[in-house]
Amino acid sequence: MPSTGGVYSNLNASISNPGGTHTLYFVFLRNPGDTNLFVLNWLEFQGPGLSLSPTPFGGTARSLPGTIQAEDFDDGGEGVAYHDVESANYGGRYR
Repeated sequence: MPSTGGVYSNLNASISNPGGTHTLYFVFLRNPGDTNLFVLNWLEFQGPGLSLSPTPFGGTARSLPGTIQAEDFDDGGEGVAYHDVESANYGGRYR
């Protein structure tokens, strides 16, 4: 996708259905020194034959009512999914 140069833009891209099951990867690149590469608010797939098989994060659904620990969803690690400047657990709590 080309750079829009704007603050807000909607972009549409059509892709052909190759049939079967495939993994779709997105690669976002920027020039050295650039900041604020992108904000992706949503991604929508449309078309015939589209089927989704959603599964719970981590493979097991959380029981409700109950407590959902946000730290269970920290895929990506430091600086991606969370930010913690201390390696020690000073609060003595699950984190």
